[in-house]
Amino acid sequence: MKKHYKYIIFIKPDLPEGYYVTVPALPGCFSSGKTVEEAIENAKEAIDLHLEVLEEQHQPIVEDSGSLIYGVEFQRPVGKR
Repeated sequence: MKKHYKYIIFIKPDLPEGYYVTVPALPGCFSSGKTVEEAIENAKEAIDLHLEVLEEQHQPIVEDSGSLIYGVEFQRPVGKR
């Protein structure tokens, strides 16, 4: 039997190499890829390996349920204060 997990990932351009991925709910879990698609697939593998290590160390597995993602945009004055 398999358990379903869902995690939010952040993907940032990391030019010229491709894309860098972090998993906020799993500190220390990160990955990368040459394309967004590859970065996502590599992130899934990194998450799986990270969870495996947590299980081996008898650490709790934190799920990323109930998280909200919201983009904030604002302006600030530029120049001298």
